Amino acid sequence: NKLISTGTNLGIPISYFKNFILENLPVSNNQTNKNDDFLINALFNLRKYEKKPLEMFFLAKKSVEQNPTSLGFTLLGRAQILLDDKELALQNYKKAIDLNPRNEYALNYLAPHLNNKEAIKAYSTLIEIKPKNNEYFYQRAIKKHFSGDIKGSLRDLQSGIKIYSSLKGEF
Repeated sequence: NKLISTGTNLGIPISYFKNFILENLPVSNNQTNKNDDFLINALFNLRKYEKKPLEMFFLAKKSVEQNPTSLGFTLLGRAQILLDDKELALQNYKKAIDLNPRNEYALNYLAPHLNNKEAIKAYSTLIEIKPKNNEYFYQRAIKKHFSGDIKGSLRDLQSGIKIYSSLKGEF
């Protein structure tokens, strides 16, 4: 369950991806009219749009209006967070997860705002997706602690510490 595929007829052209990695971002023109064009511009210009969230918002909105996708709703939610519209952002993260329950980015943005039970479920999914991410264990431990599951919280903390210790040399 990838959010993005590259290659011929698989989603994002490899040339766009290579340019993004090299930070040679494509220049957008005002004649963008395809859903994928809006989505690509919103995604690959994400760094730029952190400073210009309104532009990112309009690109993502155009994308989901033409073709609702999990990635489109995730980018729309991110733009809304940057525009201080938390309520609508959370709704769009939920829409993204409805379309793809394993959307790591939407789950990661949404989980801190959920009640303890829902957040534990979201962090559990995130741990399934990225089992070596000690931050997800730590965040789930906090939610378990606040829900009264002290033993479960301690197990998660121990797992997170074990992962951190094993990865320490890789940083």
